Amino acid sequence: MLDRLSDQLDALLAMFEPEGVAAEEGLSERLEGFVERVPRDAMEYTMGLVKSHFPEADQDPVGDGIPPNCSNDDWEANRSSVQGITKHIMADLDL
Repeated sequence: MLDRLSDQLDALLAMFEPEGVAAEEGLSERLEGFVERVPRDAMEYTMGLVKSHFPEADQDPVGDGIPPNCSNDDWEANRSSVQGITKHIMADLDL
């Protein structure tokens, strides 16, 4: 299946990658790198939005990120502790 979609995936990845990456790595490595970067990029974008709408917000608690070895239980505990804040921010963004 990957071979069948290689041209489309190559074009898609080329839109998001720095110049020269396509020549250095194979398609599967490029996809893996893309999947690894997406959560970080999404978090950075989201925190930028939060900071632009709430400049007084203390972002230090999220500055360390999520450790790669974070267990599902730890993730759920963190998610439930910030869920109320998240709902408040989303309501204020009027999305």
